[in-house]
Amino acid sequence: MKPSLLLLALLLASVLSCGQRQDSLLMKAYQTKSNASLSKFFNQWAHETPSLSAAEWEKLNDTLDRDILLQKVYVETASYLHVTMDSVIKASKEPGNQSWTTILGWPKPKKYDSVIDFRPRVLFAYPQTVVLTGGYRDLLNRFLGNQQLPFAARNIMAPARSRGESVKRKQFLEQDIKLWYGHWGGYWQLLSYPAIGSITFDRTFQHALINYELVYEGGYAYFT
Repeated sequence: MKPSLLLLALLLASVLSCGQRQDSLLMKAYQTKSNASLSKFFNQWAHETPSLSAAEWEKLNDTLDRDILLQKVYVETASYLHVTMDSVIKASKEPGNQSWTTILGWPKPKKYDSVIDFRPRVLFAYPQTVVLTGGYRDLLNRFLGNQQLPFAARNIMAPARSRGESVKRKQFLEQDIKLWYGHWGGYWQLLSYPAIGSITFDRTFQHALINYELVYEGGYAYFT
């Protein structure tokens, strides 16, 4: 095996091993109803996703054009809702259904700066902060499961609700974080809201338009 491939294999094995340890630790904490073990789980998560250093911050800026960013939105939406890319693209083009691509709808700058792996420095030590990486998103989804009361099960306006074992596991995690079950069912909302989708500045950088999500809602906020 070539040295570069061997190094990649070792790094992958290390990541998988760490993920498995965290999986086991979270399950053990839940089964024993141990707050200490749950705190250990979050402490390890925080250790794995520290705030960016000044040197790391300088390397983050990547300029993306609108088509590339739109493709990223499609991929993330399809994965989030467990649907195909084709269905997302089709829905985004239907009249009156532009919410799929609100992030790109208005305003429309020609270029975007997208900060990947955003881990901001915070000015407080408590409560502790963690970053929702792809690995931890998968881990939490596996742990929470998907026992649900489907959308509109009680009445036509009722959102989907978790139930059974999924509710118990949600309540256990909510000793430390807040979670929401997806409005349409079949997914979890794991972000700490409000979540910012984009920030658009004017030419003088004196004003900013913030596109944000708030659980099942969202909107725009203006800052000076």
